[in-house]
Amino acid sequence: MKIEFLGVPLKNIEDEIQYLLKQSDKVSIAVAFLKNSGIERLEGAMKECLKNNGTISIITGFNFYFTEPEALKKLLEMNVNCKISFNENFHPKMYIFENKDNASIIIGSSNLSEGGLSSNFEANAILTGAMKEQSIKDAVDFFSYLWSNGVNLDEKIIKLYENEREKTPKVNEFIGKGELKEYLSKISIANISIDKLDEKIDEGWENYKKGEMEKAYYNFKECIDSFNKLLNESDQQDKFIEGKVEALIGLGHVNFQLNKSKDAINLANEAEEISDKKDTLILNHLRALSLGALAYYTFDEKIAYRKIKKFFNIYNELKKVNKEEEIDELIGFSDLANSYFILAQYNFNIGRKDDEIINLSKCIKYSELDLKSSESDSFGAIIIYIKLGLDYQLKWQIMREPEPSESIKNFDLALDLAEKLNAKFWEAIVRRNLAYVVYATEACDHLKKARKIFESLGHLELINETDEMIKEICGK
Repeated sequence: MKIEFLGVPLKNIEDEIQYLLKQSDKVSIAVAFLKNSGIERLEGAMKECLKNNGTISIITGFNFYFTEPEALKKLLEMNVNCKISFNENFHPKMYIFENKDNASIIIGSSNLSEGGLSSNFEANAILTGAMKEQSIKDAVDFFSYLWSNGVNLDEKIIKLYENEREKTPKVNEFIGKGELKEYLSKISIANISIDKLDEKIDEGWENYKKGEMEKAYYNFKECIDSFNKLLNESDQQDKFIEGKVEALIGLGHVNFQLNKSKDAINLANEAEEISDKKDTLILNHLRALSLGALAYYTFDEKIAYRKIKKFFNIYNELKKVNKEEEIDELIGFSDLANSYFILAQYNFNIGRKDDEIINLSKCIKYSELDLKSSESDSFGAIIIYIKLGLDYQLKWQIMREPEPSESIKNFDLALDLAEKLNAKFWEAIVRRNLAYVVYATEACDHLKKARKIFESLGHLELINETDEMIKEICGK
């Protein structure tokens, strides 16, 4: 990937944007505000892009009333796809230019105005590379997330905004609570499809299993944002709560894998608090408890244990009135395996050997059942083999076995699958886990390869943690 610094006014990004507009099949722009002066300077290149069957999508904001109505009118006249964000925190400056295999992205401080393009002191960078490169994919995913939360621009929005802008001081003002805000909220909610949100949650879990964590993050975040809008505006609250809890749990698992345990804890706690109030959400309540215990364990094992204890109290009550096999399948073998693992780990740490062996045996049992039920899901199998590797690693520690052979065997199976499916994220996770059960020379090789993958994916927390493992195991 090529990265170049563009400092305005020394380097005029207007010329760069005009050139890229003429060369691109798809243009996506997200700016905090836009002015007529900016549209006028790019109008010719934008029309040429559209004439060549290119598409242009622009999302902008109304905060502080800096965006000019004339600029919005001109976009409608040119048939540019345009959306409005009415989020008070909307503040990006990003220009994406895509062709079939390559893309250029300008990111920095320049809004779409004459000053931002040519005369202000602005700091920007342009990234040029293949569409398959992670930074390019992340930027495209981020724009898609912003776009999904916008409202399609129409003439009524422009008229309402124009009227409100004339009546309101332009300094330190966000969109008010009058007719414009009500209209934007109404359209935003009307555009939400429950069926599409359900599909988006499923998509989030699929991306999670593939190790596409950025995509999964935005899938779940988009659903949470949409369900929050529905819950704030609709009387049918019960209809949307389950979807929000599911998305919270999904986003929590993404954050946990990205080593953002505190964020995972907050999401798990929110999901737990909501589901605890609804008998109909008892299964989601158990899943939230299981996630919370996993996320808490590195910070406070006593809190983790309390959550697991609550999990099994509810689980045992359910078994009194239902068949165990039916309850297990409804809860999910994965969450049961994770819960027994935390319980076994806790008993190991406090010296309850009999309990730790019993709980670990159940943990392995449910991991194996999970694997059997996922025979047709290759990506899901990677995660389960990692889990079995961790299960047998704990067994090796508990039983004082001479070699962690079963642990290595399952990690190797996960690694083979990850490499075959090009699941880079999971490959790096497996290599980090292998570093704890193989000899030092091999461990260092795994860690260096894992770090290189995390660096290519841009996961800073995992890079830092891997660096600490390299110091601990490799001594450098």
